[in-house]
Amino acid sequence: MTISLKDQDNFSREIRAVSIKGADGVLHSVGSIRIRGQDESLHEVFCHKLDVSVSDALIESYSRHNPVISSAVTVQVSGGVPPYQHRWSLVSSDRADSVMALSSFSATTTFRADGVPHHHAASAYLRDDVTDQNGFAGSVEVHCIFTR
Repeated sequence: MTISLKDQDNFSREIRAVSIKGADGVLHSVGSIRIRGQDESLHEVFCHKLDVSVSDALIESYSRHNPVISSAVTVQVSGGVPPYQHRWSLVSSDRADSVMALSSFSATTTFRADGVPHHHAASAYLRDDVTDQNGFAGSVEVHCIFTR
């Protein structure tokens, strides 16, 4: 549902974000607004959601030599208010000396694993934490398997 207001010049304005000023004077974003109807049930009239998904949640990569570089993965974001900020981080890894996102502040990145043992697979989970202009956040994880 979209709520629109008319300003003093009779122009319709769509509500994209709601904030409340705290006693300290700092604006705090509101995630959702619900109104109690005549039937005493709550109706959500505004919800600021940030939905984050990934083009491929499992990336399998092979190289004959170290390092092993993955194919690209792209994060899609809907809801919220652009621009979006991305921050990739390593959640866990097994059997690799190091694993990293090569474009750690981008929606599209590849991953690099160093020290993958010969004839074995290394596994890693990486997470993209996404924040919109109003501070709302969402995240998604990618599972990478690196083989050589």
